Amino acid sequence: MCWFSCPVSCRVRCAYARSAGEKLSPIARSVKSRPLRSVGVGGVTVLTQKPTVVTARTGETATMDCNLGTVTASAARWYKQIPGAVPQFVLRFYRTNSSPTYGSGFSSPKFTSTHQSTSDYRLIINTVQEGDSAVYYCSTWDGTVNQWVSR
Repeated sequence: MCWFSCPVSCRVRCAYARSAGEKLSPIARSVKSRPLRSVGVGGVTVLTQKPTVVTARTGETATMDCNLGTVTASAARWYKQIPGAVPQFVLRFYRTNSSPTYGSGFSSPKFTSTHQSTSDYRLIINTVQEGDSAVYYCSTWDGTVNQWVSR
């Protein structure tokens, strides 16, 4: 088990375990309970990501959810950050679009996104590999206060 510190008061847990000869491939993201906020004249927007840690075996599918709070008219953007590296833009998805817009090096069917409501989005990582282990976080634009909000 190894721990990496990373920006924005979060910690990433990387667990390599063998069970009946299988190696777990970590998709690990662990964020302290204090949410990030963007405060403006219009109020406070809080994004929530769940679960806080995702662990999947190689070849499995990993999912993580992001609730955009009061923001309902903006897309969810997902980022991947390997400790010690700059964040990479994975994808942007808006509920009325048929498919996401991808960042450089990311594509379907490996990465995709769905929505459950106007403010609930899900990142899906198919056929998980060890290289997928990172901090994944979502972001959105809050037009009521003209600020980016991240979690």
